[in-house]
Amino acid sequence: MTRLRKRMLEELQRRNYSPNTIRPYLYAVEDFARYFGKSPEKLGQEHLWQCLIVVIELPATHASRQPRDRLASHDEPEVSSPTEQQRSTGTGQPRA
Repeated sequence: MTRLRKRMLEELQRRNYSPNTIRPYLYAVEDFARYFGKSPEKLGQEHLWQCLIVVIELPATHASRQPRDRLASHDEPEVSSPTEQQRSTGTGQPRA
């Protein structure tokens, strides 16, 4: 177990999260890191933005399908960062 994973687990346990809640949280971080092929410690806000776009925009084909399955089955999205969107629209807000 990595130092970061252990720290996350300890923090969730300290906050009295149930094992049934902790497990998906740990899986989500694991999938996030695997998606980009990097340690979670080396990932930042832009990476979170890209993952959220994938999870939000892709339709689920079945009600029981989890976001982690949707994320794992697609290549890295080609989306602009919020900063680039703000510059292109001139509004200071990302496009909806």
